[in-house]
Amino acid sequence: MRYLSSKLGYVFEGAFKIGLLEEMEPSRVEGFRKTFFEALLKEGVESYLIEKLKKPTERWEKIGTYIDHEVAEEKYTKILFLIGLYSGRLYGQSHKEAELVWCELGEESYEIVWKNADLVFKHMNTLHFVDFKLAGSASWIRKLLTEGVPLRDDSDIPRLPVVNFGVPVNISVGELDFFSFVENFLKVRDALEDMEEVFMEIKGLSQLICYSTDYLMQVENVNTKEVCFELIYPIPESYRVRFYLKDFSKNRLQQISVQAKELYKKLKEAEPSLDLLDKTASVRLARRERVRDKLSKEIEELLQEMELREKEPAKISTDSIEEVRKDVRRKLGEFMKKEESCKAIALLHSAGGGKTSGTRELILNSQGKHIVLYMATRLRLIEKELEKLKSSDFGDIKLVYERSAPSKSKLKRHTGQGFEDVDGKKGILKRTVEAVMGAVKEEKYRQIWSFATIQALVETGLGSTVEHLKQLLRPIVLDKYQLHFILDEFFGYRNGLFAIRELLELLKQVQKKGGIANLYLFDANGYSPSLLDRLLKEFKEYKVVPDSIILCSFEEECHTNFEGISLSMCAKHGYPAKELLLYKKILKDVKDKEDIVSSLTTYIKQTFKDKSSSAFVFVQDKEVITYLARALESDGISTLTVTASSKKSQRDINEGKEDVIIGTSAVSRGLDFSRPYKPVDYIYILISDWGIEQNLVEILQAISRARGDRETERRTKHLHLVYILQEEKDDVIENLLNVVEFKDKDLVKLLYRREHLRQKLLLDHVVSKIVKQFLKRAEGKVLVPVPAQHDTTFRPNRVNTFESIVTFLEDIQLIENTRRNKVAQLIQIVLKNLYSAVNLYTNDVPSKIDNSKYQYYHPYLIIEGNLQISFDNEKRRTIEKLLNSKPLENQQTLKEILKEHNEDRVREIENFLKDVTKESYATTFLLPVYSWIFVNHVLDENKDRELKFILGSRVGRGGALTLGGRLQLRTRCYTANVKEYAVIPLGEDYPYREVLSGRFAKFPIEFIKNLQEEQQ
Repeated sequence: MRYLSSKLGYVFEGAFKIGLLEEMEPSRVEGFRKTFFEALLKEGVESYLIEKLKKPTERWEKIGTYIDHEVAEEKYTKILFLIGLYSGRLYGQSHKEAELVWCELGEESYEIVWKNADLVFKHMNTLHFVDFKLAGSASWIRKLLTEGVPLRDDSDIPRLPVVNFGVPVNISVGELDFFSFVENFLKVRDALEDMEEVFMEIKGLSQLICYSTDYLMQVENVNTKEVCFELIYPIPESYRVRFYLKDFSKNRLQQISVQAKELYKKLKEAEPSLDLLDKTASVRLARRERVRDKLSKEIEELLQEMELREKEPAKISTDSIEEVRKDVRRKLGEFMKKEESCKAIALLHSAGGGKTSGTRELILNSQGKHIVLYMATRLRLIEKELEKLKSSDFGDIKLVYERSAPSKSKLKRHTGQGFEDVDGKKGILKRTVEAVMGAVKEEKYRQIWSFATIQALVETGLGSTVEHLKQLLRPIVLDKYQLHFILDEFFGYRNGLFAIRELLELLKQVQKKGGIANLYLFDANGYSPSLLDRLLKEFKEYKVVPDSIILCSFEEECHTNFEGISLSMCAKHGYPAKELLLYKKILKDVKDKEDIVSSLTTYIKQTFKDKSSSAFVFVQDKEVITYLARALESDGISTLTVTASSKKSQRDINEGKEDVIIGTSAVSRGLDFSRPYKPVDYIYILISDWGIEQNLVEILQAISRARGDRETERRTKHLHLVYILQEEKDDVIENLLNVVEFKDKDLVKLLYRREHLRQKLLLDHVVSKIVKQFLKRAEGKVLVPVPAQHDTTFRPNRVNTFESIVTFLEDIQLIENTRRNKVAQLIQIVLKNLYSAVNLYTNDVPSKIDNSKYQYYHPYLIIEGNLQISFDNEKRRTIEKLLNSKPLENQQTLKEILKEHNEDRVREIENFLKDVTKESYATTFLLPVYSWIFVNHVLDENKDRELKFILGSRVGRGGALTLGGRLQLRTRCYTANVKEYAVIPLGEDYPYREVLSGRFAKFPIEFIKNLQEEQQ
């Protein structure tokens, strides 16, 4: 299979370049085709098959889905040729005006000059370097054609999108400048050279760095603003990364070019792990036992290292939270006294530092009249602030809190907090401002406090919602009132930097009109003021910041100026405990969720010793939470399951006496874990291989939430980082076997296990470092996790509403599982009916794949088109009946029980069931090029008519959200009366073009570890 994969990769690359030349340099096509087909003959492709490939694709017969040994190679070759040809055409159309610098039939070479690149071209001030990686295609096609054909049980059908096989945990670096990235890359040269095995993408990236630096050294005039590297695979997503080219210098380039080539030579010599098995037969047999012994020894050493880390906790002395609170009060007091009419302050102090409460008290006790707009990422934060204001002694304050209103139209637009009717019904932010203006006209309030989520500040098809706030700039307001805009936990949602930019622009307009306005920015995730300054500048220019872990210097104070608006950024870190004990635990050889629950239950019982306190357990998987709660209860440990969806959770936490609180990381924002009866002294965080940058932010939030009264803050906290080491799964091993020639399953298992162990240890190293630097003032440089930030645009769609409803029901089921089992069972039946009632599909795709009006990022065509959703009416009636039934005899209906948790969400369910019908709406989706090929060249309307897929929840190396993917909705390729294509609908709140175009590229965790060590 290894030889076949290589040959098929060669077929793909040649076909891709034929398609690309057809679009970019048609005069070269015939000569290239001749050379390519001659090369295929030398590669061992049968002459009869080459003759078939030479024919125009329009004349090809349907390939069909049936594959056996006799026809496999021919079908694989045809499908890969088609994917390459159409991909090349689309790629060429996407760069129609590009200047083609280099495009030849590649040959293996050990030289590292730019002419050995597979493809080089210039397009719109960007210089592109492309390399083809050519393995793994045949196994995916076989899996698709054997499992995608409809059977009675659809549980094992293939998943879209396709991702690369591999075992490393990935982690990203937020570096956008080309020279800065390469220089940082070269800083870890010694560590990279010492690696015995180098993964393909690190080697490919290093190779492209060499090509780019060599090319830039040769050209006379560098008229380039960006450098883009791309590794293109036949089926999986490209590895693409883009950098801005700033401060160009030939002297600087000369130095890094020489070093880059020296590094690549070393990396070239290092054998990838899986290639240890790919030698000649005699060498393989001779080495087999030696390799096995080597791997077994390394695995044993890694296991010993794990045990060593588990033995003793690390004692971390923390800085005083009281000093943080004093500094917050001092900084706020200084800010209020500044003479500027319009100014801004960012307080990045630790959670519990009193940022929100201090600002509230200062404004409430201020002279004159004030209008406040408090915006947070979570409704719970808003409701907490409302409760504080309602309990205050000030009687001349007006509170404005607009909620989502019932829908009167079929389609709604997401507005952050709710959904706005497309027919022009007013959104929440607009209604909030109108209510504020109404209170102003009454002329009887000294202060007006209004509330909305940060998500309400968005870009829509009609413009930015910040335009509504401009009503506050009228003389009737500015002549009498001082304005205050508060963004609490602004990094808690992906539009935080967008919201800051919009409000800073608003302050500029207030200043021009002679008004007075303050902007307050609060967050508490270990950010350095210098990092926030950098992020604001980059966001202003590029409109996107990727999920990142960024190396930066730590400073307690930084001042800047935003086009006339002064911005003070301050940070001081501490923790509400005298010390923290950091424990490690790795759950080994976990087979399934049952194993996770069993192992975690045992570990909690062994380590949670002090029952006068509480433990909080963060688990991402809701099913695991349910099983864990039951397991702990059966062992005599009382539990409380909480969720951000339920308003009862906060009260239950504060007033409860349960031993263990369990929830997902989402509850770490918005809920306060103060417990006067049983303070939270133990924190358990189950860390699996998810998007670590975003979840590190949640980990820091989880640590900071475990606070209480002054007595509680004198106690020691116990933090347990728990990792899962899964048993080698057969399907993963089979995938890895497909890319090696020597079929020794036991050796591949050992390779996988060794690499998996290494990655867990590296992950623990990075997480532990970031946790430690969060608890006290950092010295020198720090690593800071930054969740993705970007401009957001919302369009009408129904799936967002559906996902919101399902999330709420899942959360309440989670709570009721350990309280009222019959209620949980009824919610589960409602969920099953919801899942099966929704049908998501499209036939709005181009009739010809060469339509150049769409954007293409291999392997996806981005289409603005219509998506169809239908809802089964019988299921609708069933769900309505279930909601009105009584799960507990002579008690409330299910609808009434749900209202106790969140009345707004129940109203959303009612509106959804009333409004949703079979409908079509304009949205953005990805059409994989292979989807078009399966419908038009593989499937036959008379027999092989359908291939089914499951939508994956994320797509792209940056993890763009897939609409309906979290619910694993189905999509399909179908050909009969109407052609239907397997598509990937995209969420409306993500910059998918930036994801696919390389801003969100990821790097192996070793890179982060070495950067971290470099700063010591």
